[in-house]
Amino acid sequence: MSDNVYNAVGTIAAVVIIIVVWWQVMVAARTHRGQVYIQMSNRYASEEIHKSILLLRDWWANAGPDFVERWVTALRAGGDEAGQVDAARRSVAIYFFDLLLLYELRILDAPLARALVRGYGSKVYAQICLPLGEPLYGEMESLITRFRKLDPSFGKGEL
Repeated sequence: MSDNVYNAVGTIAAVVIIIVVWWQVMVAARTHRGQVYIQMSNRYASEEIHKSILLLRDWWANAGPDFVERWVTALRAGGDEAGQVDAARRSVAIYFFDLLLLYELRILDAPLARALVRGYGSKVYAQICLPLGEPLYGEMESLITRFRKLDPSFGKGEL
């Protein structure tokens, strides 16, 4: 056979190998995203997050409209209830912040991340956790803006 035929066969073989490798990488990436989704879904469904969401909601319902000021005062005084609220706030906040990072780093794609941010927990995070975080960390509205790029209804609605 001539050199042209060998070159053509070699080129076709190289293209086929590149396509097969690309396909394997895409399958592996999809599998990894699925695994991360399942881990985050299980984390959200955990007893720790569930109890934290309920504790925050119940505390908020009893605290009144000045809940942030009341909590900060109690936290500075070393109150047990304020400490429990803080632990619950951190648990829920870390979950949602991790979720946002996984989405922004493109480890989770938009449909998977959107599925994880919908639900009651996002309302508790947006309406209770973030306002409680402001006295500690400053402005939190930018986090809401980032989440609403993913899901415009994030955190909206009645608690």
